[in-house]
Amino acid sequence: MSRMFITHHKRASQSLDGAWRFSTDPSRVGERDGWQKSLPVFESTVVPSVWNTKLGLLDYEGAAWYQREFYTEGGTLRFCFDAVMTQADVWLDGEKIASHYGGFLEFYAIVRDVCPGMHTLTVRADNS
Repeated sequence: MSRMFITHHKRASQSLDGAWRFSTDPSRVGERDGWQKSLPVFESTVVPSVWNTKLGLLDYEGAAWYQREFYTEGGTLRFCFDAVMTQADVWLDGEKIASHYGGFLEFYAIVRDVCPGMHTLTVRADNS
């Protein structure tokens, strides 16, 4: 169960569920080609979800990228992931902030001194 208290006098919370940019990476060239900064080709998908439910991806195993922009007032940010199957790498504005292995486990990434404004969160999942 995921509980978020959106209104809090000390800590603001924001869900990043919803529409994300999505792209598979069967050749595993994404990190080399800078996809952590901007996905060159993508479609829209909803998070949370399972990519194997998308047309043509029933049997896909490998790497896929998710990306979305969000606004923050800045400061220390804590990103909470309920689960990513199986290997996850996470970037904020193109800088790697976390890696995690374990498909059914939640994990967190904490980033300090984030400036106010729009930012890009990118996640590469690999279920190989």
